[in-house]
Amino acid sequence: QPAGRKVLIVGAGGAARAVWQACAGLGMRAHVCVRRAAAGADWVREFGGQAWLPWQLHGSDFDCIVNTTPLGWGGQGMALPPGIMGPKTLVMDAVYHPQETPLLWCARQSGATTLGGQEWFLGQAEEQLRWLLGARPDRGAMAQAFQAGLARQVAPEGSGAPRPLALIGMRAVGKTTLGKALADSLGHAFTDADDALLSDYRRQNPRSPCTTVGQVLESVGLQEFRRLEHVCLQRLLDGGPQQVIATGGGVVETAACRALLADSTQCLWIDLSPEELRLRLEQDPTGRPSLTGQGTLEEVPEVYARRFGWYGALACWALPGDFATPGQVPEGLAAALRNR
Repeated sequence: QPAGRKVLIVGAGGAARAVWQACAGLGMRAHVCVRRAAAGADWVREFGGQAWLPWQLHGSDFDCIVNTTPLGWGGQGMALPPGIMGPKTLVMDAVYHPQETPLLWCARQSGATTLGGQEWFLGQAEEQLRWLLGARPDRGAMAQAFQAGLARQVAPEGSGAPRPLALIGMRAVGKTTLGKALADSLGHAFTDADDALLSDYRRQNPRSPCTTVGQVLESVGLQEFRRLEHVCLQRLLDGGPQQVIATGGGVVETAACRALLADSTQCLWIDLSPEELRLRLEQDPTGRPSLTGQGTLEEVPEVYARRFGWYGALACWALPGDFATPGQVPEGLAAALRNR
């Protein structure tokens, strides 16, 4: 029974308000997830419940999640950390192209029940026509007309030139380990972008004592490091589509790098909670300079919150970092990549 169930509404626009109204009518407990704290505060004042920022959701438990944002249109972008969905969750997405958005793909991998935006779209249109005409239209004819119209306006799924696969996410989430396994599974070349940047730097500066990418960052400063990162990424992408690239955690900090990733790759976002990241970084022997003036471990929540939206916006797929055994490709992922 829906009464008493806990629902997370993603977004705070008109569609979100309609979902809240439906949830209230069913006796469900609705909360909202928004990117801006001020929008969340406005929502709580008007509707009650609780407002969450996306990076605060790790460890939360919802019976139903409803995305009302446009993230996911065309197969790119999701607004939530992938680890919050499970077999007992119903995940709905208002986006109707593609039929399986990154959010729904991730939900299905976790065992959740999913409902896509095409059913939502048709149901809404059916009710509107009933109000106008006084009778229900033919649902099958509506579905055919919808598919025909969609085909005229958007490219079919899987169309376009092949692109390299770029793994994105914070440091220590397992991009390199999973990237090597994916490259083997797909028969592609694998490159760790940090290793490539270090090689480029040492080739251009043969007398430099730097032996890690962290030492390069400390030596040249953050601004120059980001420039080197962009140059290296461009060089790697010139190598063609048959490759898997594990990017550095901060590659999304640069607008030029984000544009390269969005235009020239398909991104797989690997995510872990800030708490789990701290635990992993404590075991990491390769140090990195601070990015915020705080300690490397203390700054994790701040850096994670800043990068979260960039990771989510770029993602064509997303997985929690502890989803599969290290070095193994999660079930269904290789097949999804081949299909795309």
